[in-house]
Amino acid sequence: MLGERREADPGVQLTRADVPGGKNRGSIHLYAAPLDAADIVEVGGITVTSAARTVVDVGRAVAFDQAVMTGDAALRRGLTAADLEDCLVRAKGRPGVARARRVARFLSPLAESPGSR
Repeated sequence: MLGERREADPGVQLTRADVPGGKNRGSIHLYAAPLDAADIVEVGGITVTSAARTVVDVGRAVAFDQAVMTGDAALRRGLTAADLEDCLVRAKGRPGVARARRVARFLSPLAESPGSR
């Protein structure tokens, strides 16, 4: 996620547009979802989802506070509100997108910790 891996991560999470459904294989979780060209970037020679797509996907999938921490960090690292909104528009109709929109409204690049609001 955003080029970082933390010890507490539950495993590797992958999104692919060319698979017919999600699969779990040990610590690898494969999600099937459409990927727009704007959602794909290269970091250190590895193809990953963009910061905006990562924040939207996290916002759709995890607890609100965890998603906010991820989004705040992405904003501090250069994610723009416009890129995030564009990604939310592309995500219309996907499960959890309303939750991701709530997360996006709460984000701030000025937040230094989860309790600093």
